[in-house]
Amino acid sequence: MQYLFILGREPLLSTAELQTVLNKKIKKYTLKAWQRPFCVVETIETLNCQDLMKELGGMIKIAEVFSVLSDKATEKDLQKNIFKFLQKKGGLDRKVFFGLSFYNQEKIKINNKNFGLEIKKQLAEVKISSRLVTSREEILSAVTVKMNKLLSARGAEIIVASTAEETWLANTLTVQPFDEFSQRDFGRPGRDSFSGMLPPKLAKIMINLATNNYNDIILDPFCGSGTILTEAYLMGYQNIFGSDNSPKAISDTEKNLAWSNTPAEVRLCDATKLSDCYSPNFFNTIVTEPYLGPPQRGHETPEQILQAVTDLRKLYLDSLKEITKVLKKGGTVLMVWPIIHDQKMALEKNLNSLGLKIQTLLPQTEWFEEQTTLVYARPDQIVKREIVKITKTAQ
Repeated sequence: MQYLFILGREPLLSTAELQTVLNKKIKKYTLKAWQRPFCVVETIETLNCQDLMKELGGMIKIAEVFSVLSDKATEKDLQKNIFKFLQKKGGLDRKVFFGLSFYNQEKIKINNKNFGLEIKKQLAEVKISSRLVTSREEILSAVTVKMNKLLSARGAEIIVASTAEETWLANTLTVQPFDEFSQRDFGRPGRDSFSGMLPPKLAKIMINLATNNYNDIILDPFCGSGTILTEAYLMGYQNIFGSDNSPKAISDTEKNLAWSNTPAEVRLCDATKLSDCYSPNFFNTIVTEPYLGPPQRGHETPEQILQAVTDLRKLYLDSLKEITKVLKKGGTVLMVWPIIHDQKMALEKNLNSLGLKIQTLLPQTEWFEEQTTLVYARPDQIVKREIVKITKTAQ
C-alpha cells in the first residue's frame, strides 16, 4: 500500500512527526518520495487513515495512491488514469463529485479547469453524471474538500503530485480536523496573547515528538493557558501536570481544563524553582514553550535585541537546571527555543554540563539533511520557534 501525505506549513517538522507516529503504529514502512509539500509512504499494512489523522498535528491531507506515472507522462496519460479511477466510483444512478489538486504542477503545465472539464466530458460519454469542484487556487483546501462531499463514497479529491522522476495520483481519504483545532484555539474561555498563544496543532506535534508512551508522567512548566495539557489528554495521556509562575496563567489554564474536561494537576510554580514544587526524578517527559520574550515590532535596536536574547538565555538555562532535577534519567524534554531577529539562543554548548544531550529530530535521507532541530515560523515572522529535543543522560 502506498499513501501520500500533504505536509503542513513546515514540511520537515510534519515529516518528523509522521515518522515518529508511524514508528509507534506499524512494523515497517518506507519513505518512497519526498518533495515539498508532500511525501509518499509505502507499507505492507493497511493504515487506518482517519485514526492516523486524529493523532497528527502537522498533516493537511492523507490520500491513497492509485497510480504512479513516469516523468514521461503527458496530460492525456493523467486524464486516462484519473478517468478510470472515477469511472469505478460512478454508475448510471450514481453521481460523482470530484475535484483536482495539483502539487508541483510546474513539471506538467496544465489548465486545471479545462483538464477537469475534459474528464467530466469523458464521464458523461459513458453515462456517468458528475460535478466538478473547483477553486481559484491550484490546490483545494481541506475545508473545500470536506464541505463539497469529496470525502464521501461518491466523492474524490484527486491529488496530482510530481517529483523530478514520477507523478503520483492519489485519492484523498481524510483531511485535517480544522474545525476542531479552531474550536480548541479560539473557542476556549482563557486566552492570553502574552503567555498562551501556542497553537494546538504545534502542541500536538511537540507531544508526538517527545514520547509515544501513554504511561509517561508529563509536565509543562510554562503551561500558559494549558494548551499542551489539553492536547496531551485528548491524545490519551493520563498523568499530566502543569505549572506557571503567573497567577493569571494558572487561572486561564484552570478555566480551559474545565472547559475541555481535562483532568490535569496545575500548580503555581516558578520554572526556575521546579525542585521546590516537585519530587526529584519524578517526570518522564517535559513538553513546553517557555516565555518567548517581549513583543518584537521589527524596529528594535541591536542593543535591545541582544538584551532580550541575553535575558532569555538566563531564564532558559536556569529552568533547564531545575528540569534536570525533576526529570528521570533517560527522560525527554521537548521545548521551544525562540529565534529573535534570526538570533538563536545557542544553548547547545551548555547542555553537556547539565547532563543533557540534544537528539536528532529527523534522520538524513536522499531528500534532506539530518535535522537536529526544526523551525516553526511564517517567513516574515520576527520571533520564530526552534523545536529542540533533549534527553537527560546523567542521574
